[in-house]
Amino acid sequence: MSQLPDVPDMHLFVSGSLEGLFTEKIALHRTLRATAHPLIRIVWEQCVLPQLIVRLRFDVFHSPAYVLPVVCPCRSVVTVLDATFIRHPETFPRLHRKYLTYFTGKAVRKADAVIVISESTRRDVVEIFGALPEKVVTIFPGVSEIFKPASDTETHKVRRRYGLRDSTVLYLGTIEPRKNVTTLVAAFAEVRRALGGNCELVIAGAKGWGCEGMGRLVDDLGIADAVRFIGYVPGDLLPALYSAASVFVYPSLYEGFGLPPLEAMACGTPVITSNTSSLPEVVGDAGIMVDPRDTDALAEAIVNVLQNKELCEEMRFKGLARAKKFSWEETARRTLKVYENVHSGNSRG
Repeated sequence: MSQLPDVPDMHLFVSGSLEGLFTEKIALHRTLRATAHPLIRIVWEQCVLPQLIVRLRFDVFHSPAYVLPVVCPCRSVVTVLDATFIRHPETFPRLHRKYLTYFTGKAVRKADAVIVISESTRRDVVEIFGALPEKVVTIFPGVSEIFKPASDTETHKVRRRYGLRDSTVLYLGTIEPRKNVTTLVAAFAEVRRALGGNCELVIAGAKGWGCEGMGRLVDDLGIADAVRFIGYVPGDLLPALYSAASVFVYPSLYEGFGLPPLEAMACGTPVITSNTSSLPEVVGDAGIMVDPRDTDALAEAIVNVLQNKELCEEMRFKGLARAKKFSWEETARRTLKVYENVHSGNSRG
């Protein structure tokens, strides 16, 4: 957004280090690092932030994740990324779910405009929270320019670093119930029986809430020699990791948008994902979509991609073209338009 022409003065509250990412058009305000703690963050958002809004004389305040100050002394915009805590409450700790449900509902009703990141989330916000449809604006995220097919040298380096085999099924994301990794592991057990020992499942990403027992599941299915958890992967290695994979599988039960499938397509990797929530909006006709709870269908799709070179090439071509439709520049331009409309008294972007 800072690179667009005619951008108004903007202020950003941060608790981490973001030096070098923004121009003089954006003023950075440091919050206490302690705001990373949930309770301290809530106090800061609800008690300290309104005072700062008054002191700095903001015209519009934008909360990029669910929550607005209950007393917000200027026009406001809130982004709702998804409604997982409502649609799949079993995938959230109880207190976290109750907090998000209460404060998201208040924010959606109070805000002058609500930004959502998919039409699926837009429907949820209107249906669940009773938001006025005319003030809910869908703005898709973009895909970073770093995500593109990696060179042979880069791919070789990441293969050596992580010990990847020639036939690799890749999942990347937080390991938590909503991501449905257990179904992927069960489906891969079927893939292994169908194709033998020439393929592996690589699960990349940090362990989240509710992932206990994943290792035991792998052992029980008898596929411990072909499933590897490689943990967090640095951002600069992701394009090469996607490019090195034979297929990227993302069987999430629910997503507000789903960036990993988009990133994989931008790297030229075939994508298999769920036919639920926003994911069809992301992959369009470039990927294969299945019922995320259907283990057999997921396994069949993986086997089909691994065995069919013509299908892989077709998916690669379509995926690259699909990914070009999602631009952060367009995301920034449309978000700025929302600010301008809210400032002038309109609610639509």
